[in-house]
Amino acid sequence: MTLAELRAYVRERIRDTLEPYFFSDSTLTGYLNEAEDEACVRAKLIYDTSKTLTLVVDQAVYDLGASALSARFFLFDRFALSGTNYRVLATKVIAEMDDEHQGWEEAGSGIPEFVLMDQAPRKITLWPTPSSDVAGDTVRLRGFRYPLAAMSANDDEPEIDPQYHADLADWVMARCYSTHDFDAYNLALSKAHASDFDRAFGPRPDAALLSLMARRETLRTVPRMKYQVYGR
Repeated sequence: MTLAELRAYVRERIRDTLEPYFFSDSTLTGYLNEAEDEACVRAKLIYDTSKTLTLVVDQAVYDLGASALSARFFLFDRFALSGTNYRVLATKVIAEMDDEHQGWEEAGSGIPEFVLMDQAPRKITLWPTPSSDVAGDTVRLRGFRYPLAAMSANDDEPEIDPQYHADLADWVMARCYSTHDFDAYNLALSKAHASDFDRAFGPRPDAALLSLMARRETLRTVPRMKYQVYGR
């Protein structure tokens, strides 16, 4: 469904079809973008393999980008390691590093072995810090994210799978029916549509669970010859 179709669908459901509308197009568009973001947080609907990071000598921290929800795999594009096709790059949190690798923060550079996920939101820390041997190599991310761009034009469509487009309307209707100035204000209907949204996409994880999920995803490296095309 396009943005225009979704707005028309909502207007029909809440009986806001006559101009001047109570809810402006911009308000409904904002609610629909909000709904898509919320659906992605709850159900991890967008799996992306296109994000890449370029390793910089002596740079440990890398930004995953504002759209990142969690990273699952890191594909390490570097010279093939002798005798192996791939190796596991373990995930760690700061407490584990403190227990298992005392003095790790003062360690020198080298070939990264671990990824630390809990130092800053939407950032990863590679340890050891990349040395000149791997500078310029790339790390490709596979993980879940938010939509890359908000809908704005009438023919824009949600990035999530089309089978879920109509379900976004429940979030919007929950917001509309809870607006006190709206003639059809109805808190019971608002809660009913919020429950329908929950059934479609699941309950929202709290902040603590989201943080835990983000830093405990499995990470893996697949070493291979530099510049070789990786078969997905």
